[in-house]
Amino acid sequence: MHEGKQTFLELIIGIIFCSTLFSIPGFFWGGDRASYFLGLALGVAVAISMVVSMYRSIDRSLEMSEKDAVSYTKKKVLVRILIMVVAIFVVITNLETFHFLGALVGILSLKFSAYIQPLTHKFIFKFKEKRKVRE
Repeated sequence: MHEGKQTFLELIIGIIFCSTLFSIPGFFWGGDRASYFLGLALGVAVAISMVVSMYRSIDRSLEMSEKDAVSYTKKKVLVRILIMVVAIFVVITNLETFHFLGALVGILSLKFSAYIQPLTHKFIFKFKEKRKVRE
């Protein structure tokens, strides 16, 4: 598998893993559990969309000249920042529906996923090796 695509999948798996861990405190949340989970789901959706955007922009920029690639990448970074700002704005304007902490943790799951990506890579690599041995 192409290294970029593999890293992309590992980040997605890491986001799902982190969001699963971050959902556990939601069960013990004293406040509105539904709003916490909706905020978390919104944050995770934003995080996954950011990973997809990063993967696509890197893939496309590799086919461009250096000058065009730098310009294109900067534009895509601004788009991702705008997506985060819009998501936070939606949460702040709808606090009865979305919990701010849940949304923030969901968005930050991308960062946590990036930190645990080497572990995710090792886990997936070992799983693939075991599957190849069985075949």
